[in-house]
Amino acid sequence: MRSAPVSKITAPNSHPSDRQATLTFASTPGAAGPSEEAHLSEPAVAVERLTKRYAGAPAVDDVSFRVTPGEIVAVLGVNGAGKTTLLECAVGLRRPDRGSTRLMGVDPRRHSSWTGAACGVALQDGGVWPAVTAREALGLHAALHAEPWPVSDLLATVGLAESADRRVRTLSGGQRQRLGVAMALVGRPAVLVLDEPTGGMDLPGRERLWALLRQWRDAGAAVLMSTHLREEAEQLADRVAVLHHGRLAAVDRPAALVAAAGERLEVAVRGDVDADTLAATFATGVERLGAGRLRIDAGPHLVPRLTAWLADQGLVVESVRTGGLADVLAELQRDQPS
Repeated sequence: MRSAPVSKITAPNSHPSDRQATLTFASTPGAAGPSEEAHLSEPAVAVERLTKRYAGAPAVDDVSFRVTPGEIVAVLGVNGAGKTTLLECAVGLRRPDRGSTRLMGVDPRRHSSWTGAACGVALQDGGVWPAVTAREALGLHAALHAEPWPVSDLLATVGLAESADRRVRTLSGGQRQRLGVAMALVGRPAVLVLDEPTGGMDLPGRERLWALLRQWRDAGAAVLMSTHLREEAEQLADRVAVLHHGRLAAVDRPAALVAAAGERLEVAVRGDVDADTLAATFATGVERLGAGRLRIDAGPHLVPRLTAWLADQGLVVESVRTGGLADVLAELQRDQPS
């Protein structure tokens, strides 16, 4: 079903050749659909006590959180944490065993045509026919929308202009990911749901996509994405939902999660460190992470004294890293039952 616009937000250009991108909030499909007033007053994504089981084992277990317009929320977890199942339930592709999901106040399974127009989705396996070209695949998807982003402009925006006429089967993994994101964006959606969108991309490709998602968020869209990359969640997301064995371990701003975990330093040295002596010298906790690697319960203020002490012990300091989401994820996973 083609969508008809009820509200538009103009997004800034993300590539010199782009026309202005407009986010189109889809209108109702008819009398049976939700009202415009209802969806505009609701959270963009609402997940309430969601549980999904496979063969009796929970893949997602009693998860609740919300995503508001103008916000990027990253679901962070290792492979097998339940991220993909959570996103598939959120957009109505899988039926929860318990709980509910709503997109802009609407049940995505009951109003799939409406939510399909208002929400752009890119899963890890995009399901694109491998014999068509990238341009053809995106053009077919654009034809489903009333006011799509011009195909050539969007291909340039995601970095596929030079590969636009190559068949999908010849594209690299990162290029197929870019095409999947473009297919999610082409209808100018108010909500984006992206499963590991930067998988297979090199660093320039990831940074290009991060910039595009920030622009979409700044234009008023809501973005829900999954990632196993801690640095991606830390740099891109406004809030991070940490998923561990299907359960929600924490939801907060990255800086708040790091602060709650306490100040930490991770030190790598060349040589053997006496962790007990180090702990006694600085009156702090020290955890040995492996050969030449230590985690120290202290903040950046200790770095000058610490590096000087290590040098006095005849050790070469290879790196000193302050705490981040890597430490938060490790701590939460230790605290959560497996």
